[in-house]
Amino acid sequence: MERVTFLSGKIGVFVQVGTGEVWPDMEQCLSNVFAASNDRIGVHIDYVEAAAPSQAVMHQLSGYMRGKHGYVNLVLTKSASKGMDMGHFASQLYYAQNKGLHYDLLLKIHTDGMPELRNLALQALCGTKFQVRSVLHNFNAHGHLNLIAPVGTTMTRRTKVTNLAPVLGDRLFGGHAEVGGSFLYSTKQATKQFLSAMESDIKISEDQLTSIGGNMYWARFNAVPFGGLAKALPSIWPKLEGVEVELGNFAVSALRGAGGYVGELPMAPKVMAIYFPQYHQFPENDEFHGEGFTEWTHLKPFVDETNELRKPLSSEKGGLDYYDLTQRDVRKRQAELADQYGVYGFMIYHYWFNGQNVKNSSVMWKIPHLMLQDGQPDKPFFFSWANRRWERGYGEHATGEVLIEQDYANETGWKEHFNYLLPYFQHRNYKKINNKPVFAIYFPQEIGEKLAPMMNNWHLLAKQNGFGGIYFLRTVSGAGGPSFMPSLFDASFHFMAVCERCGRPASGEDKDFITTWPQYWGATTGFDNRVRGCSQRYRASPEEFKTGLIESFRNMSHTPNRRINENLYFIAAWNEWNEQGVLEPDHLHSFAYLKALQDAVETIQAADPIKRDREEAEKTSLLETSEAGHPRDEDAVHLLQVRPDLAWGYATGPHRWNETVHDRIRAMERLRLAGMLSSGPSTDAKNVTSDLAGSPYYRRDDGRKGRGRDDRVRDDRRGRGRDDGRRGDDDRRGRGGGRDDRHMDDSHRGDDRRGGRGDDRRGDDDRRGRRGDDHRMDDDRRGGRD
Repeated sequence: MERVTFLSGKIGVFVQVGTGEVWPDMEQCLSNVFAASNDRIGVHIDYVEAAAPSQAVMHQLSGYMRGKHGYVNLVLTKSASKGMDMGHFASQLYYAQNKGLHYDLLLKIHTDGMPELRNLALQALCGTKFQVRSVLHNFNAHGHLNLIAPVGTTMTRRTKVTNLAPVLGDRLFGGHAEVGGSFLYSTKQATKQFLSAMESDIKISEDQLTSIGGNMYWARFNAVPFGGLAKALPSIWPKLEGVEVELGNFAVSALRGAGGYVGELPMAPKVMAIYFPQYHQFPENDEFHGEGFTEWTHLKPFVDETNELRKPLSSEKGGLDYYDLTQRDVRKRQAELADQYGVYGFMIYHYWFNGQNVKNSSVMWKIPHLMLQDGQPDKPFFFSWANRRWERGYGEHATGEVLIEQDYANETGWKEHFNYLLPYFQHRNYKKINNKPVFAIYFPQEIGEKLAPMMNNWHLLAKQNGFGGIYFLRTVSGAGGPSFMPSLFDASFHFMAVCERCGRPASGEDKDFITTWPQYWGATTGFDNRVRGCSQRYRASPEEFKTGLIESFRNMSHTPNRRINENLYFIAAWNEWNEQGVLEPDHLHSFAYLKALQDAVETIQAADPIKRDREEAEKTSLLETSEAGHPRDEDAVHLLQVRPDLAWGYATGPHRWNETVHDRIRAMERLRLAGMLSSGPSTDAKNVTSDLAGSPYYRRDDGRKGRGRDDRVRDDRRGRGRDDGRRGDDDRRGRGGGRDDRHMDDSHRGDDRRGGRGDDRRGDDDRRGRRGDDHRMDDDRRGGRD
């Protein structure tokens, strides 16, 4: 055993290591904790004797961690293999107590258990530095919150299996509606033994018997029962054989019995910002549009009479100005901004063509190629193939003249394309899931019958080069054409947030009409292509963007059964300046969009899993009322219903306004009745938007405002007159007669989610069913027009 000179601190990380094979996962978690806080951090690592490294390796580890964080202190111990992770954890607490070490918060993680469950836990508890800050935010905001677990891992006898993470629900309780009490029976029997050893008079009811699947969580260091467990270790240790699981369950159950509350956080959102590489001169643009043409050519001189069009913030004010992406310093600065404000990585558009008279298959290749050479931007990335042919003009101004043909080649061409991509796939920063390089296709419909054989060919080539295949990602948007062979894809993502009539800046739920699973959610900063001579516009102010993100992330906490192994989140876009999808600093809002993202991603609201399990449970913000329905303390917040569909915007255009104005008036009346808006005659339709825009999503009793807006109060955005906590109309998206979407016939599901439509209007082709081709938001946003 080695002890390093140590002081108490804010955070204590307790790691139980049974095998060194998964240490890199633990190391990444620790790195994120270090990056999230400047406070003193203590790291306690306890090895099973057989897995303990040499003394030299321990010294190297100590030096490495101190290099990562200036105020980290390391305690390395090794113990006999007894009591599984909880036995080692109890011994770590005992050691810390004897040395007089104290922390505000502790993080418990270990190397044992199912890999999928360990991945869920590490992603939810410390997946990014921003996720760690969300943990700290929740503990600071809620004094009665004593433990935070990964979403879908908290189990009581009343927990519905549908409220568990799939890795638990499917494997442990498949086919059961509820967890039931049988698995906690032994915990009930062991409770008296542990309480006696702790000399505690805590009363634990059967409903308070609780288990955290995987036994990894954040907790308050001084919360019951951790101090008691440490004190009682000498009497508990000899009796641990055979009751290790019960000890883990008892720890959480005793915490609840003592009046503590449990929250859950989702896997850390990993924001992938869509990255457009056309900010440099290249031959095709010179040929088609004149020497020196770039994306800036039209934007710089454009006169906006509405003063709403965003242009780059000058370098003198800290912006990037009208940059040239061939300059390494520009791309390095982009990476620094991304890292500072919460962007995990970039999805970069990739252009590859086959067909008659195609001079160069690879177009706009220079920026990705420079990334291979100089490593900037030094962030995770992957490609999205903008696969449509290039035509002259945009949208309603398209002439039909083909500039670059696209016929998707044959096996020889597929192999050539794959070999071009291979150096990128092999790059350390290229995003991989299950050892599969991620590759998105923007418009798979146009590939037609060649899609399946091309994808199968790439899977084979990838395996021949040491990968597990290709992780094909389907883009779900409003661009034309029915969905094509969605079963070929590993997952789909919400592009432009799949906004319902572009009425909200973020998606906050899985979509029934999308048949490719899993689904990754997303958001948009807006759309305006007037610079390209078109007239399509959707504005999302920084405040609306932030509200959408907050609610989207909050809804992740309330959706424990999502089938994802990473929580990728797609934002349109990083630098689509000529379509105004931009996170980069601009001259109107400066850094406001980036700051909105940062605020949202590091203040994700935890959910109360115990409340979720009630038969008539409403989705609520964390711990707003006691189990009896009354405020828990003098700092309690007012309870308002949270709709399952959380994220929606306000600046939505006349067609949206006419559809929802009466619902918003009713919502305001309920706000006033709840004391959250001042009384007055402000029910006029013209005032609804501005009035709601100023409302908080809760107001504390002392009058202080919380973050965000209150859009939780509407009984039904789409339906009329519902007040029972369920969705607005029985058929959430349908217009076909009030059918409950949970009992829809299969013929009414999938790509034709409303039912009864002809193939010419199905699915993604026109997901709202009311727009012709000339009104589609992104008829040809990516590559179909040049």
